Amino acid sequence: MKFIKGIPEAEYKRIWRENNKDRVLASKKRSYEKNKDSILKANSEYRQENYERRIEIERASRERNRDKNRPSKNARQSVRNRLVSSSKYVIIYKDLKRIYSQPCFNCGSMNNQSLDHRIPLSRGGEHKIGNMLTLCQPCNASKHSKTIMEWKLSKIKKGDD
Repeated sequence: MKFIKGIPEAEYKRIWRENNKDRVLASKKRSYEKNKDSILKANSEYRQENYERRIEIERASRERNRDKNRPSKNARQSVRNRLVSSSKYVIIYKDLKRIYSQPCFNCGSMNNQSLDHRIPLSRGGEHKIGNMLTLCQPCNASKHSKTIMEWKLSKIKKGDD
């Protein structure tokens, strides 16, 4: 690495990194792949050791950014409420009983069941029996707002399934 006279070493390195972003990225990727296990272990240990601190930081961040987060939260709730209230189909107890008597669509568990929409309400799905299925809470949380197909494909990519 050549240094330019009159420029501090740290400044020169910063400029070099800016001008060689692809090389820096490739180097970081190689380093991560080489040390993946130790990095993941260290991250996991850090999260466990600093759990309470992280909760406090997240809580403070939500409090500081309440005004920024409120419009998007209100918009999501508005869309969800509009979709649910516009549904002309009333789900009766018999339908819910049938859905909850089925095992988790993904893992087959009968514990901690929750109702899920195959096509999420936030993505235009309807609150009707044909769009509902049973998932256990962990599976439902990992599905988030994906469709069943997107969720299954993401699990295959990650190697979870």
